[in-house]
Amino acid sequence: KPAECVILYSPDDTGKWEAIFAASECAGWNGPCVPRSALPHDDSKICCLRAINGFCTTRDCRHRMLVDYFAQDATLGMTNCGACDVCSGAAR
Repeated sequence: KPAECVILYSPDDTGKWEAIFAASECAGWNGPCVPRSALPHDDSKICCLRAINGFCTTRDCRHRMLVDYFAQDATLGMTNCGACDVCSGAAR
């Protein structure tokens, strides 16, 4: 049986998380990320957030994006897997 995945996403999420990340250096922060001072680059969290946002909003094959992210080999030149929501036409 094919796997099923549900993405719970709102475009407003990106702005909210950017604000949370900006406040993450405040004393007493116990959020899901480490203070910026512990990261090699100040914008690491923002880059990750934007990558997730790109995955959620893409009109390209999501399967291909995952394969590329994990540096796995897939059918070269694959542009339509026929299974993800984008390729099957089910994307909203």
